[in-house]
Amino acid sequence: MKTLKEMTASQRLKRLVTIAEELHELLEIEEPIKTKGMTEPKIKKLVGDEAKLIEPADKLNDETIAHLQELKVLPKSYSVDDAKEDDDPEPKPEEKKDKKGKKDKKGKKDKKGKKDKKGEEEKEEVKGAEEKEDKPKKKSEKKGERMTDYLDAIILKGGTFKAICKKAQAEGEKRGLKQKYTKGTLSSHIKFREDQYKNWLKKGGMKIGDTGIEER
Repeated sequence: MKTLKEMTASQRLKRLVTIAEELHELLEIEEPIKTKGMTEPKIKKLVGDEAKLIEPADKLNDETIAHLQELKVLPKSYSVDDAKEDDDPEPKPEEKKDKKGKKDKKGKKDKKGKKDKKGEEEKEEVKGAEEKEDKPKKKSEKKGERMTDYLDAIILKGGTFKAICKKAQAEGEKRGLKQKYTKGTLSSHIKFREDQYKNWLKKGGMKIGDTGIEER
């Protein structure tokens, strides 16, 4: 994989346009993207603006992540290192508090008191675990609302390009999206998924035919 600096000017411009289009589709931005005739600085600005909207739950392919990091526009919240830093330090102070608490409470409270405190600590741990389990569920629900997931479903069901575009257009209008869904839109979406997941269409048992998406 080439870095942006290693590419020629034309290759770099083409790649930046591709990144802008990928982010535009991933983030479901309502206004149609217009990259024709844009210069490299303007495309970089567009990519930077779109990158600000990326959420930790969004899936990006490795090449796009690397190029966004090179442009220094990938949000810190998307960093794996940041997530690890947040998870590690919390248990340590709790362990220290528990040890100190046991030393202070010796001779002051009976065994029943110790048992009660253990029970309270266990309840707090259970609550904490439940809260952590709730967070990814919220993210998955958000992802389920996205138009990209709906496009996945209708493409993998198959049909003529005309029929699939008609379904996509109707759903998009229900959601208040201004995007026009054409054969080119479907091709871009399939390419986007193939970049994310190798042989995405093939694994779904489908292929691109002359008039639409067909079973293999």
